[in-house]
Amino acid sequence: MSNNFRTTPARGLLSLFSRPETLKTVFGTLSILCSLQIATTVHAVEPAALEGVELSDQQSLVRGNGIEPSSLDPQMIETKSDGNIAIDLFEGLVTQDLDGNVIPGAAESWSVSPDSKTFTFILRDGLKWSDGSPLTTADFVYSFRRLADPKTKAPFVWYLKNSAITNASEIADGKKAPETLGVLALDDKTLQISLDKPIPYFVKMLGHFSMAPVPQNLIEQYGSDWTKVGNLVTNGAYKLKSHEPEKSIVLERNSHYWNDSETVINEVTFVPVKDATNEFTLYTEDKIDMTSTIPLDEFRSLKRKYPEQIHISPQSSVYFYYFNTRKKPFDDVRVRKALSYTINRELIAKYIMRQGQVPAYGFTPEHMSGFIKPELGYELQTRKEREDEARRLLAEAGYGKSNPLEVTISLNDLHAHTKTALAIAQMWKKELGIKVKTRRVDFKELMASTKAGNYDIARFGWVADYNDPSSMLALWLGDNDYNFSGWKSAEFDQILNDAMVTQDKQKRERMYSLAEKTVIDEMPFAPIYTYVSNRLVKTHVGGYPPNNADNVLTRNLFIIKNES
Repeated sequence: MSNNFRTTPARGLLSLFSRPETLKTVFGTLSILCSLQIATTVHAVEPAALEGVELSDQQSLVRGNGIEPSSLDPQMIETKSDGNIAIDLFEGLVTQDLDGNVIPGAAESWSVSPDSKTFTFILRDGLKWSDGSPLTTADFVYSFRRLADPKTKAPFVWYLKNSAITNASEIADGKKAPETLGVLALDDKTLQISLDKPIPYFVKMLGHFSMAPVPQNLIEQYGSDWTKVGNLVTNGAYKLKSHEPEKSIVLERNSHYWNDSETVINEVTFVPVKDATNEFTLYTEDKIDMTSTIPLDEFRSLKRKYPEQIHISPQSSVYFYYFNTRKKPFDDVRVRKALSYTINRELIAKYIMRQGQVPAYGFTPEHMSGFIKPELGYELQTRKEREDEARRLLAEAGYGKSNPLEVTISLNDLHAHTKTALAIAQMWKKELGIKVKTRRVDFKELMASTKAGNYDIARFGWVADYNDPSSMLALWLGDNDYNFSGWKSAEFDQILNDAMVTQDKQKRERMYSLAEKTVIDEMPFAPIYTYVSNRLVKTHVGGYPPNNADNVLTRNLFIIKNES
């Protein structure tokens, strides 16, 4: 790793009166009205943010990015590290502003039919791929069909199914051809999307990276190699310049991006550093400008020493443990509840994480739009009452001193996960007499083994893809490919599926609450805490947007001239 990743010369001062937004996985409030035409001005860097600011001649940024991305194909990526890069490279029909509100992306406007089942999008004039070739509605049609096609094996095909686009589920299940998907190009600029049923938050879903366009000709020419340097063509604010696996991914400005003139950063380098302490070392050596996280053990001292460089914001996400309900004893709800009830969430949040994480007793974060948290009985109990109930349930299930339960926690080998797992293991041993082993592997192995069902208990996290409770609760649908617990409930599926198409806001909120209570009553997982976004950001980086999605878009940022 070189001492300095910045290699792009300055491109001079730019016109800075508007800011292009990029796609985002969590959106703010949007009211979809019948026959509503939507258009808005999209800004690059907010004018107010630049008042009295002298920009550096060197507009390059280096970001820590956790693990090496699994893919740069927006329809094949799975992790947050992948998504951080994808949202700089690709842009869907819509995006969001700094406050989380839905705004136009590649589409300049859209309208909705009176029955809220047909959406018509008008693309911006002169859209181009990064190689200068035209980008049209045909590219979106191809991309949506590719996402739905079971041959693609897209990780987020379940997401498309939940969008209710006509025939999406049947295509994904191999029952209909991709050409029957309800996405049509009426002409080069007009895209029509039809739904099987009205979804109140449908437009919010279109900002997800899996819904971005991909180039058909290059995918057909290169296959999976289309994402390599020299082959990859994008439609976002940046394009791929270089990629050294496990070292760096460098993106440069895409001059063909529709709002390129309003972007400030010329080059951004993503550095994969999975260990937070090593990443922090790079930060202190001025080799990166922004971390992906903050080391637990250094947080308090850093907060005192560099308060202006620490950025903490809530996330619509939850940290939890899967229970493998396909194997004994985790097929017994009494065992699952006993394990969950014994976890001291307050201790973990306050004394292990110590960065503002909130103890979680449910799955959906309370701050999400349209969610009213149900009363969860075990949350209302004292810790002693929960522990007493856990011992009773475990004994009832046949486990005790003469027949101690033995479990293994699988986790990826990061310091924070290890500290949490060891703390929980001690809680289970002390209160329930359980013998606990930990299995630490890299993240790819954790994903593979958990998907395959080769685990007892597995560490995981879930981040909302848009600002609606369905984006959290949909994980527990029986046909969700990421529901690694093996738990299925026809009752839960019916409640949530009905909620997702209910137009009455209050009724939908009640149904979401019921769905939340239903899954918690079955406890196929143990919620532990809701995440926060925690980063160190150099003071010369301007435009950092704190929000509850933790999607930091490089084209929103700028480098301030160093006075020294």
